[in-house]
Amino acid sequence: MTFFLASAYHVYLAVLVEQVLLLVAGHPITLSELEQESRLFLAGFSAEGMGNEAANVPLDDEIMCKTLRTLVIQYVIEAEANRLSVPAAKPQAVQKALAGLKMHFAGEADFKNFMQKLELTSTELAAILSRRVRVDLMMQNRGSRVQIDEEQVAEHFGRYPGRFKDMREAYIDLLRSETTEVMQSWFEELFTRHTLRHIKVPDGLKSSIENCQIDIHDLLGLAATQEKGAPKK
Repeated sequence: MTFFLASAYHVYLAVLVEQVLLLVAGHPITLSELEQESRLFLAGFSAEGMGNEAANVPLDDEIMCKTLRTLVIQYVIEAEANRLSVPAAKPQAVQKALAGLKMHFAGEADFKNFMQKLELTSTELAAILSRRVRVDLMMQNRGSRVQIDEEQVAEHFGRYPGRFKDMREAYIDLLRSETTEVMQSWFEELFTRHTLRHIKVPDGLKSSIENCQIDIHDLLGLAATQEKGAPKK
């Protein structure tokens, strides 16, 4: 299932208020939100962990597109969580996520400087982290439903001679494959239930990410390599 992002459009009152990119399950994703989330990702959720530097680096199409894909999935899963009345993330879990983010900064002053540059309040950041934690728990819960027995692992090991050095590697590979399939099916179900609508844009208005491809196959950032219950060497 693939979507293409339409160019952004402007909403005018007396002045320019916001630039909306698309609607996901009724939630408008704006350009400013996308930029904030992209910088948060670079600051503390990416492999680089840039900290305060992330507030000033140019945002290229690749990072904006990657962040947009993540937001689409997060809002669709959040909509499903709301439908099922799944409780909000626990404050302790949100505080843990905040502490993990702050690890990438030189200190509290450095972190506050970053927040000011992003024009992001502590309340808004808490909401972002709460959504992340809640969505992660939903995904982990869905992925944990995959059950694999020793016979399946042995069959998978024998099917690919020389590919795995032991049964544990075969287990992890099979678990990843089975989990990806389960999650893909779930995402397709969610996209059917919760709408994603592109905004019709005026002629001539362009966005640097107007051709961003949203493919659910790219959004399976799963904990499929989890080793809980893996056969021991």
